Amino acid sequence: GVIRQTWPLDADPARSAPDQLVVASRRSASDAANIARTEALALPRSGYHKPSRAWWGVEGDRFHRFVVQAPPPRKAMVALAAGVVGLGVLALMRRKVKA
Repeated sequence: GVIRQTWPLDADPARSAPDQLVVASRRSASDAANIARTEALALPRSGYHKPSRAWWGVEGDRFHRFVVQAPPPRKAMVALAAGVVGLGVLALMRRKVKA
């Protein structure tokens, strides 16, 4: 997916959290990169920042960074679901023992 992070130009990104907006989700890495580049290039001043691997653009007094993010790993989601099911089974077992 692509996340747009926005700060006022006079803000210090290390000290202030950006406003964030999901521009696109559930896209391939290639599609997400193309969307990020297109969004940035549509702004009056733009470029690519290699260290952060993100496209950026400036519009008026706002700085925008377009970050391509990978979806969360499916293994972690499966482990989380298994944990939730395990807790549910444990709760049911305790309930039956008390009854």
